Formats: sequence, C-alpha cells, structure tokens
Amino acid sequence: MSVGSEGRDRALWIEIALVVAFVTFVAWPFLSPNQYLTAYDTMTYSGPNLVVTTDQIRDGTVPVWNDDLFGGVPHLANPQVAALYPTRWLLAPLEPARAFDLTIAAHLYVLAAGTFVLLWRRLRLVAPARLVGTVALVGSGTIMARSVQFEQISVIAWIPWLLVATDWAIADRRWRPRALAATAGATAMLLLSGHPQQMYIGIAVVAGWCVGRALDATRPGPTDPGGAGPRAAAIARRAVRVGAGMGLGALVAAPQLVATALLVREAELGANQSLAQASTYGYVIKPSLLAPTFLGNPFAEDLNLTAMGSEAVAFVGVAVIVAALVGLAHGFGDRTRRATVAVLGIAAVGSTLLALGPRCTDAAGELTCSASGLGFRVARAVVPGFSQTRASGRWVLVATIALALLAAFGVDALARRAVTRRSLAVAGALLGALVVVAVVAGPTADGGVDGRTVVWWATGAVVAIGAFALGALAPGRLAPAVGACVLAAVVLIEVTEQASHSMARQHLNDEP
Repeated sequence: MSVGSEGRDRALWIEIALVVAFVTFVAWPFLSPNQYLTAYDTMTYSGPNLVVTTDQIRDGTVPVWNDDLFGGVPHLANPQVAALYPTRWLLAPLEPARAFDLTIAAHLYVLAAGTFVLLWRRLRLVAPARLVGTVALVGSGTIMARSVQFEQISVIAWIPWLLVATDWAIADRRWRPRALAATAGATAMLLLSGHPQQMYIGIAVVAGWCVGRALDATRPGPTDPGGAGPRAAAIARRAVRVGAGMGLGALVAAPQLVATALLVREAELGANQSLAQASTYGYVIKPSLLAPTFLGNPFAEDLNLTAMGSEAVAFVGVAVIVAALVGLAHGFGDRTRRATVAVLGIAAVGSTLLALGPRCTDAAGELTCSASGLGFRVARAVVPGFSQTRASGRWVLVATIALALLAAFGVDALARRAVTRRSLAVAGALLGALVVVAVVAGPTADGGVDGRTVVWWATGAVVAIGAFALGALAPGRLAPAVGACVLAAVVLIEVTEQASHSMARQHLNDEP
C-alpha cells in the first residue's frame, strides 16, 4: 500500500468518525434513555397511531383497522401509519414512546449513511467533501424540522439510497442484477415508509437526478459516433433499467399501495387544495426571510422563528452556500458532471420558488396573487397530483439536498486543486446576485435577525471565501488541503450550533 493510499484511508475513517459523532449529537434527543419527544404531532396522531400498530403486531395480526377513531377507520390503508414498513415490526416489542424515538434516530443514521455512500462510492468525491455534504444535509433546518415527525423523516432517509441505486443502474452500459435489486429495494422502502407528500417530493428528486446522471453517463467520447440517435438510444436503455427497478419496488410495496388507492377512491379527495390554503403563512417560505431561512440564526431562541414557521426552516449555513456556488461554477466547466450540476442548480432555485407557495390571498371572496408565486401556480395546474400536496414549504427539501451535493462538489474541487480563478469569479458573481435578491425581497427584523446575526453571517462568508481563495491562489500542494479543512470546520461549527437548540431538544420531556 502506498503512502498516498494510506493517507486516503486515514482521511476516510476520520470522515466516518466525524459523521457518526455528528449524527449522534443530532439524534441524541431520540437516544436519551430518560427523555421522550413530546411534540404536537407526536401527541395528537403519530403516537396514537403507533400504539394501534404495535398493539396489533404484538397480537400477531396485521394492523388493518383502527377501532379507536370515529367508530372505526382503515389503518393499514393510511400511508402515514406505514403498517407494513419493516421498522414497525422490528421495534414492535418496545413500548411505543421508545419505539417512536428510536425510529427517528435510526433514520437519521440511514440518511447520513446514504448521503455519505452517494458522495463516496457513486460520485467519487474526496475528503473532506463527503463529510461536508453529509453534515450539511443531516444538520440542515429541513431535517431538524422533519425529524420531529417520524412519518416524514422515515421517507426522507431513503432518498439518498434511491439516488445511489439509480445512479448505479444508470452508470453501467448493461443490466446489473444487483443494481436492479438495489433500485427495487430502495424504492420499496421509500413507498412503504410513510408520508405521501414526502414520497411525492422524493420521486421528483429521483427523476431530476436520473435525468442529469443519464445525460452525463451518455456524454459522447472522442471516439464515439456523433449524432443524437445513439445517445437517445443509450438514455432510453438506462431509463428502462431504472423503470424496471422502481417497478419491482412498487410491486413489493403493492399491498400498501393498493390499500391506499382503494381508500382514496372512497374518500372525499376530489377537490384540490385552494390557492389561499396553499399560501398559509406558517406553511411557506417568506421572501423577506430568505436570508435567515437558508443561513440560519444562532441567536434565535426558537429555530422556527428563523423562517416564521416549522415547514419552511431550511438553514444550511453560509459556508455551505459559498461552497455550493463554487461547486456550481466549477461544475459547469466539468464535462463529466455538467448535466448533474445543472439539474442540481435548477432544482435548488425551482424548489425554492415552489416553497414560496402560490402567494395568494382571499379577501372577501376576491383572490389576489403575487407574481412571485407564479411557479407554484403553474406546477399546480400542470403537474399531476401537485395540487393535493399540503404544506408548500416542504418543497425546500429539494433545495436542501441540492445545496448539500453542490457544496460537496465545491469542496471536492478545492481539495483536488481544481478550483480556478474563473470559477471563483463566477461563484462571486452568483453570490452577489443572491445578496441582491435577498435585499430586494425586503429583509425585515422578523426571524430574530439583528446585528449579531449579520456579523455571524459575514464572518462565515469571509472565512469560507478565504478558504477557497487560499486553495485556488496560493502556491504549493498544502494550501488546497488546508482550505478544504478550514471550510469543513466552518460547516461543522455552523450546523452543530444550530443543532444544539433543535426542535427535538425543545420538545423533550421526562415522561412519554
């Protein structure tokens, strides 16, 4: 083994150790043996539903019916119950309150592992890019908010694994049974795990990912024949492979899907969600709060206040934003990842626009809509099933995933000494454009933003920009490594600080 390979192995194990330590810190409210999560949704429906599920599993029956509501209602057919999801059966012997908390903790580890494997094994990124991408996602405001709702985090946790599996199926020129099985397994887990809206969003993420990866995988080489025909055929073959894998996964999940479909057919779900309902203040991102929504605010007493609503919390931190912009700028010049980076950039912007909601108000029966909500209104009118989704702000999950992956690309380019002056200039221009957008949107003191917050943001930005400048401009081989490590440290500081007063920590109680 060469010295270089020994160093890479050591860096890998250090990254894994830091990821495990960070996820354990985030998950500690759910692992603590003497405390329990007592959030509103836990007490009102998630917890009671879990009690019904575990009681019937312990009795040796499939939890099909719930006698405790309205004289009896379908239980298995309710997808949020996830009665056929394997973890429900594995944790059924435990008391429901403890099973609830351990389910969330386990899925935080599943999410982290899937993200790390995606960055390491599929995208072939180097240290510390894999660490940055993983902690940026797991430590994001989106995951902090969703982790107190186990039926949502259970779905989100499988999205990176489905990205891994579909990328595997796309990368090869021929059928790989293991890639097919992995795609089927990840799809089945996603479909069985819980929340319908998060499934819908997750499938959208996977669809965009497959487009980008297929375009990159079929990029013509110097000796390949020209023309669109051969490339279109190659993309079609990959689409068939991915479709076959996901179709097998849907077949595995068929008992749940069929039961839910039969229930939906009998339910009163014909009416779409109104534009006014989709604009509910607490369920959308506010244009005036774009900065604290994505950058966070370590001085806010309640993380929900950074976005004025738990459905819109999405902080990733200043360093992640800077790294993502560098990853975007560098990626456009990298032929091997150009389409993937473009899809991620479009996804980040597009999902943020969707998370704004339709921006409509209903005053005395007269509906008034803002231009900033046009993207949501178009999607609602065109995309099947879009109008049935509830909280518009949940679309910010797509932006969070995209930013985490782009940030990992940026750090990878820095560590490989591939960041150019041109990439820095483009990233700087993009950063300037974002600042202009945030200012034009009309920043307010809402979200607890004050002078201390601005200083925190400015300090993080200066250090992150300095780290990239050091790696790109300073001579020698050591500068890029130092810059990458400094950037990783800033990311860890930002997300750890926000995680230290997460929603889960605010809802702990000594009694279940």
